[in-house]
Amino acid sequence: MSEELQNLSRKIQFIKNDILFKENIIAVYMDINDLSDEEFQICYSVMSEEKKHRIDKLRQRSDRIRSVTGDYLMRYLVSQKSGISPESVQIYTEQSGRPAINNSELKVSLSHSGDYVVCACATRNVGVDIEQITQYDDDVATVSCTENELRYIDKNDDKAACFTLLWTLKEAYCKCVGTENFTGPQDVEMSDGEMLFDRINGVKNICIEDFTGYACSLSVEE
Repeated sequence: MSEELQNLSRKIQFIKNDILFKENIIAVYMDINDLSDEEFQICYSVMSEEKKHRIDKLRQRSDRIRSVTGDYLMRYLVSQKSGISPESVQIYTEQSGRPAINNSELKVSLSHSGDYVVCACATRNVGVDIEQITQYDDDVATVSCTENELRYIDKNDDKAACFTLLWTLKEAYCKCVGTENFTGPQDVEMSDGEMLFDRINGVKNICIEDFTGYACSLSVEE
């Protein structure tokens, strides 16, 4: 690993969660405000030409920073797990849209929202999602949630936070199992109206509470 990338790795924060540890999952995050212009260029330089081309098309600087940060976080985690340098990690995109690693059994998942980029890595399918909590919208909730989930939201004082958490649970689950079998968010139910489901069809769902003002969830095959 180059000295520049070693310095950047010190800015990466590990999500400390007992369940993740027991499930042998590594999850990290980074605040995009911590990425300097020089570090952006270093991370950009080790990316594939195809990925660079996609990033160059993004209009918003913040979107470019999130994409470059996410690419590096995936490289960093695979490097930690496999012992190869981040520069040597080869990332491609599956037909389903999920990121994947060439010549590796490791699975990765990536998400970003607002100031944060989150990445998870495991030896089995994994999905992670983070969303910034915004104002609650009844119409959006109605088309996104099942009747049980709407009852669960109604019982919570902070409806915006509750809805956003449910949304991240759905997104993380779909990323874990593959989105090709789903037509919309109501295809996945994450509550019986009283409690959240910590397991669905052999997938474990984990709520991450490391981010103030955000909801974050992770799903992994058991």
